[in-house]
Amino acid sequence: MSNTIYYHKHHIIPKHEWKRRFGTLNGVNNKNNIDCVTIQEHASIHYERWVYCGDWQDYVAWQGLSGQISTQEATLLAGKLGQINHIVSEQGRQSNIDKHSKNWLVTNPNGESFIIFNLFQFCRENNLQRQLMVWVAQGHRKHHKGWKVSYLT
Repeated sequence: MSNTIYYHKHHIIPKHEWKRRFGTLNGVNNKNNIDCVTIQEHASIHYERWVYCGDWQDYVAWQGLSGQISTQEATLLAGKLGQINHIVSEQGRQSNIDKHSKNWLVTNPNGESFIIFNLFQFCRENNLQRQLMVWVAQGHRKHHKGWKVSYLT
């Protein structure tokens, strides 16, 4: 077995969300919207997005990146789910967000600290990856784009 670590370029704001937000894909490949992550990290990020947002695109990406389905199966699944539109309703999405939210101490790259409640929303608003911030809080990473975070009990 090889010890080689493979990296993916991951869109911080995924293409499907970018198009929904801005109505176009112009700018989606800007370097500020790209992060370099391992395949495992990439799968985890899409899983987290699916749990919190309920977008079928993230579900398919997670399934494919984690090796649970093949590329061909992912293509077929995307076609089916694209017709259904969303796996969870807006109400279910908010319920998931509320259930998983907690208080966090966040320090920005300038050293300013503040308390936030919803890490996923905070990361979304600040162009950060929630899963990578959680790994910072767990001690697996020193920082994410200069940001530091810890759990508040």
